Amino acid sequence: MNHTKFVVSRFENRNGLCSWRVSGFLHGVRLRKNFKTREEAAAEKAALEIKALQSTSGLRSIATALTEERVEVESDYAEMQEFFTVPPPAFDELWDRLRVVETRINAVAK
Repeated sequence: MNHTKFVVSRFENRNGLCSWRVSGFLHGVRLRKNFKTREEAAAEKAALEIKALQSTSGLRSIATALTEERVEVESDYAEMQEFFTVPPPAFDELWDRLRVVETRINAVAK
């Protein structure tokens, strides 16, 4: 069974100290991790939930030094590449897209 719900719970160790545990299932594997603080446990829970969502949706995050605007420009450029394989009647649409991309590149360059 592939559960993606993670729970943060408080428990007492054998030595009497209180700790926080994140537990749940990821890819059918049971996970249990212990933390000294609730904040650390909550951060791990959030990270595990993101991993679970990414695996079910096919999305993934990528660390980059690019600004948000630059990522959009790169995405537009990749989209624009598709038009080069389209027959000539799409030329007007391609020209319009090129103007939009040029405007974004100029805005990012400033």
